[in-house]
Amino acid sequence: MNVSAQLSSSLSSLYAGNSAATVLFDEYANRQRNRRVTNTDWVHQLVKDRGATRADVIAMFRGLEELDCGRYVEGRKGKKSRFEWTKSSLAVCQLATGEKKAVSPADLKVVGTEPEEPDADLERHSFKLRSDLTIEIEVPSDFTVAEADRLARFIQALPRG
Repeated sequence: MNVSAQLSSSLSSLYAGNSAATVLFDEYANRQRNRRVTNTDWVHQLVKDRGATRADVIAMFRGLEELDCGRYVEGRKGKKSRFEWTKSSLAVCQLATGEKKAVSPADLKVVGTEPEEPDADLERHSFKLRSDLTIEIEVPSDFTVAEADRLARFIQALPRG
């Protein structure tokens, strides 16, 4: 079994066996560019509505670390916990989801990165605006009344007639 097939098999197992990996790999496989750093809190916010825990996120990152896809870094001294990719996040996730069957060593190099994921001290809220339309909004977990008032004024300025 070549290195690409071996990596693909291991990633497929991680994808199938970890709910956080399933969500993140699907998200990243559809992107156009790589991530250099993925924030643990951001991933947890992304996956928690689907039953995944922060422990699942960390286990996924540890699994990726064992596969030499990057390094999990525990947050210290005000820095957030994060995963620093050493292989292409796009190629790794496409292998994991089966979107790509094989990749070359060049495909696994980290090139063309998107900015780091935002800090995930955000909460996602859904609002049923109409019977056929639900909107989602993310606000900081420490969202203040003053910020809510500013947001309300912004929304009130949106209608066109």
